[in-house]
Amino acid sequence: MFDAARAATELEEDQLIRQEELVFLENLCGTLHTDEQDRMRRSMLLMLYAHLEGFAKLAFTVYCRHINEAGILCRDVQPELATSALRDVFRAFRNPQGAENFLPHELRNLKELRPLAIERTLVKEAFTISLRTVSLPDTYIDTESNLKPEVLRKNLYRLGLPHDMFDAHESTVGKLLGRRNNIAHGSEVAGISADAYSSMKAAVYSVMDALKMKIVESIQTRAYFRIQHQFRLAAPGATSVMLMGEFNHWVGLSMTKASDGVWSASVSLALGIHAYKFLVDATQWIFDPENSDRIRVGGFENSAIEIR
Repeated sequence: MFDAARAATELEEDQLIRQEELVFLENLCGTLHTDEQDRMRRSMLLMLYAHLEGFAKLAFTVYCRHINEAGILCRDVQPELATSALRDVFRAFRNPQGAENFLPHELRNLKELRPLAIERTLVKEAFTISLRTVSLPDTYIDTESNLKPEVLRKNLYRLGLPHDMFDAHESTVGKLLGRRNNIAHGSEVAGISADAYSSMKAAVYSVMDALKMKIVESIQTRAYFRIQHQFRLAAPGATSVMLMGEFNHWVGLSMTKASDGVWSASVSLALGIHAYKFLVDATQWIFDPENSDRIRVGGFENSAIEIR
């Protein structure tokens, strides 16, 4: 099993090789005449961007490798990851002709029934689909032609990781990419100052460090799993209690009453903040008395639980 220790070792070794190469170039630059150093930093900037892109792709690939080896079912992972295993289903149901492949042969030529039959089949197959094993293909991580800040954000989101974790460095990384493209396309011939290079290098190193820690931490904590959370309400006089929340589209989940008068229900939750309330005896909506956190949804205040 590709565990957190192996992930940390692989990422640290790769990061060290990349940083040692940059240090080598920086030392070489320091031996040049002052008027040649700015020109040398043009090449160093190209390498700086290349190492950022290469390290990010490796880090994402390491995380995907761990998830694939874990053999997890779609029903048990974060929605963003489950989506990857169901891409053929989504692709088919977006295309009416492709969706026909999910229908019994006798319904494929009945145009008047086909749309309803497709929807019915999706609902019917939902449980089977949820039992698919998550398998992230090599193409799932896509740095596109350039690792723009929005591309980095998209890959983080697709892996169920915080997509805004590099917002503080977005501007600097964007400048790095812009200057790299200008140099590569021949539209920027001026040298790179020491201050400009140092600023971009600091941002790149910070992104590398944070990404490495987030990947290792996510493997250690198995952040890709949905979390089982038990909701409890002491209501000995109630005849029924329903758990209502965003996670069940406010339809409600019947809670079970124990001999001590405490009602409980367990729900599988994705990471993030979830709004909920209890509906007692089908008439009284109440906050969770054991939780003072609140969140407004649709103009109404609710109890809030954060899953980390």
